[in-house]
Amino acid sequence: FSPHREIALNGRLHALRRLHEADTKKVGLPFVPKEADTQRFITAYEAHNAEVTASVGPERLLTFQAPQEWEPLCTFLALGVPSVHYPKLHTLKREKQHLKTQQHYLFVFDMFFFGIPVMCMSVMAHHFWKSWRSKLKVADEKSTV
Repeated sequence: FSPHREIALNGRLHALRRLHEADTKKVGLPFVPKEADTQRFITAYEAHNAEVTASVGPERLLTFQAPQEWEPLCTFLALGVPSVHYPKLHTLKREKQHLKTQQHYLFVFDMFFFGIPVMCMSVMAHHFWKSWRSKLKVADEKSTV
């Protein structure tokens, strides 16, 4: 059992992991990146983009950046621009809320799996210490009588 939901992978995530392993092996990149591999990953990313750009015609390829919002996307798809705002999913507020939720989840996990056993052991130790002290006190009183 793990507190991290990503560890319990389902079938789709296993398939994505195998695909990622095959892709990194094809390009010659390590499965787990390190700081020293930064330039190799950037080069592989740029080579992949160049390969896609070369293999797909410009009439079928849209190079899109999210801050451009609806305009280029709707023009490319020959659709009208919607009146609703473009969705912005990765906001700082959302990231902070996600971090707070994860921290709360891990705190609760720690309390249940570590805090409760430590508390029980502390109560037992206190009980045995009190029992031992009372036995010593009784033995001391018997010896003085």
